[in-house]
Formats: sequence, C-alpha cells, structure tokens
Amino acid sequence: MSRYFSANLVVFALATSALTPAATGAASAAASTPEASAPATPLPGQTSPALNTPVVTLDSNGFTVAAPDKSYSFKLAPFIQADGRFYADNGKPNRDTLTLKRIRIYFDGIYGKTFGFRIAPEFASADRADANTQLADAWVSANFSPAFGLRAGKFFGPVSIGSSDDRHFIEPSYSNELSTNRDLGLEAAGSFAGKILSYRLGIYDGAPNNSWGETSNLSDGDFTVGGRLTLAPFAGKDSVFSGLSFAVGTSYGNEANGTRRIGTPGLQDVFRPRDAAGRDLKYSGDHLRVAPAIEWFSGAFSLATEFILERWDDATNGHISNYAWRVTAGWVLTGETSTNKGVTPDAPFSLETGHWGAWEFVARVGAVKVDSFYGHDIGAYSWGAGVNWYLTKNLIFRLNAEYTDFGGGVTATTQNELCINTRLHLSF
Repeated sequence: MSRYFSANLVVFALATSALTPAATGAASAAASTPEASAPATPLPGQTSPALNTPVVTLDSNGFTVAAPDKSYSFKLAPFIQADGRFYADNGKPNRDTLTLKRIRIYFDGIYGKTFGFRIAPEFASADRADANTQLADAWVSANFSPAFGLRAGKFFGPVSIGSSDDRHFIEPSYSNELSTNRDLGLEAAGSFAGKILSYRLGIYDGAPNNSWGETSNLSDGDFTVGGRLTLAPFAGKDSVFSGLSFAVGTSYGNEANGTRRIGTPGLQDVFRPRDAAGRDLKYSGDHLRVAPAIEWFSGAFSLATEFILERWDDATNGHISNYAWRVTAGWVLTGETSTNKGVTPDAPFSLETGHWGAWEFVARVGAVKVDSFYGHDIGAYSWGAGVNWYLTKNLIFRLNAEYTDFGGGVTATTQNELCINTRLHLSF
C-alpha cells in the first residue's frame, strides 16, 4: 500500500511540474507566434473557407441564401391572399363567399450575376374549375446589360400595365379582361438613358384573354408577336414628374380558342360567348390588341389609366371589336411615398409603440364594350372606392366597394351589381 501511495505522489509531482510559470510561459509564447496564430494558407486552386460560407438572411424580402459576393443566391418568398366577397344588391341570392385567392411560394435564384430564374407554383384554385396545382410563373433570364436581356418561359405578358393582382384594387380592371395574364414566350427587354426609354419584345404562344396560359402551345401552332414600349421623360430627375410614364403594349397573331368570359369586379358575367344552343363559342383567327397607358407616381399620389382595343378577324363571325378602359387613382393619407409596387409604411403597425402603419384611399372608374351575338349592346360601367391599410411592408388589408351598371350584360335583364371586396394580403 505504501509503494502504491508513493507512486501516485511521484506522478502528481511530475504533472504539476509541467504547469510551472516557466513551462506555461513557454507554451504561451509558442501559441502567440505569428506562425501559430495565422490561419492555414489555402493550397493552390483552393479558396479560404470563409470566402465560401453562405450568407443566410431572413427579413421582409423573404428567406435568402447567398454567396458572400452575391454571385449566387436563392430566395423563398410566400404569397397569400385571403378574400371575402359580399353583395349589397338585388341580384341572385347566396353569392357571398370567403376564398383563398392566391397561395404561392416564389422560388427565385441568381447564378453567375447574369442568369436568373423564378418558379412559382399556385396552390389555390379560386380562379379555376379544377383544384390542381399550376405554375403561375416559371422562367429563366439572362441580363447581359441594362439595354439587353432575355427571358424564356411562363410570365406576365407585355400588353397590359399590370397582372391580375391590381396595384390599387382587389379585382383586376376591365382592361385586364381583354389582355393576357400569363403566357409562354421568349422575349428581349432592356432600357436606355437611365430608364427614360424601356422596351419588351418577344414571341408568345398566344394565350386567351386574362388566362393563366398553358405549359405548351395548345392553339393552332402559330405564334403571337408582342411588345411594350415605355417612355419616362423625367426619370431620374428631381421633379414632380419623375414618376410619369407613357406606354403602349400590343400583340398580334393567328390564335385559336382565344375568347373567355368577361367579368365584373364582383365576378359576375358581363359577356360569355355562346351560340343559340348555349354552347361556348371560341373566336379563332387573326387577333390584334393595342393598349396605350399612362402612369404617374408623385409623392403620396398615384394614377394609372389605360385603354385597350382588341380586334378579331374570325372566320365564322367576321370582324369583332371589343374595347375597355379604366382610370385608377390613390392618395396615401399618412404621407408615405406611393410607387407601382405599393406603399411601405414609415411606422409599421405595432401595439407596443402605438403605430398604425400606412393608409391609402383609392378610387376607380372603368368600362367594357363587347360586340354582341344577341342583338343588343353588351357592356358594363363600374365605379368604386376603397381603403388600403398597409400594416407593414408585407401585410396589407384592402376594402373595396364597386358598383356596376350593365349595358345589357349577358341578358337584357341582368341586375346591376354592388359588391364589397375584402382581402388580407401577405407577400415577401
């Protein structure tokens, strides 16, 4: 036992002798030498691990993973619209409804600082008879310079100002009813002189009016050419007119099965082409659209006006001409700047701070006139107003009320419409 105890004392003494000031000082000196503290030098052809570490961001723009030099990036951004629709007229009963209008996840990417893509599946089916998931957008792009870039795939067409997600109001205007929503195509786009002049020019499948388009050419094999030219004469200048722009969009092609119903802001039919037996009719033939527009954003004020004319040379029904127009205006009551993307509140909604976000008053008037199969005028005239509450940059509550006076409508006895639309909108 004494020998075992003595051996342990020897081991303890040797261990403590290694921690004497002389020993620890030598160890500290060795650790503090430049050779010891410097990171390992990458081998030829390798980069430092720090340079390859991705930057992960979660903010009001979505969830982003990017290379440190931003040459590559992926972003996920949810997009949700929950709507309520209520009628205060003497039309058909039991039309009030709640619906999920949009449920999307935008998957965007950039690679090589030149190429990009977007994939946006649509999970909601409020606008369609089927409940299958569809692609709202699916495209790849190459931006070689500010003056020239290419995009191919499925995206919003060049004819109208905006998509079915109207900047001011919940439901699209009548001018959107006569233009494409999404289409398949290949287009070039760019801008000159500091975005004073910009263009889009391409070839497309030729999707029906206000439709999602398809994922293949389901018409007659012909393509539609289209484009958009925009002039912003005061762009980049310190002027009240810096946000003023003039544009014209157009498309022309031989298209088949190109006609769809035209609806009101309350989604009632203004026009649904049918024959005497009640069967749906489809225009086919040369199809021309021309749509001049003016937009103006200046401080808290915003204005968008558009006219669209479409003409069919249909083999069965002859020359058919339809037109629509709208004027929309807005004023941000809380003073924030209005843009074509919306409004970002200076003080987002917060119960803790007592801030209430941004408030915008909007108004719209518009009309549509359609060539008739029924022997009387077909059209509608609508006007309305609303309030948009921007709780944050990402969360918006909209309340719109619009009255529609039918000029004949689907039948000569169609009841005028008063519809109140609500929407809770979340996007990143």
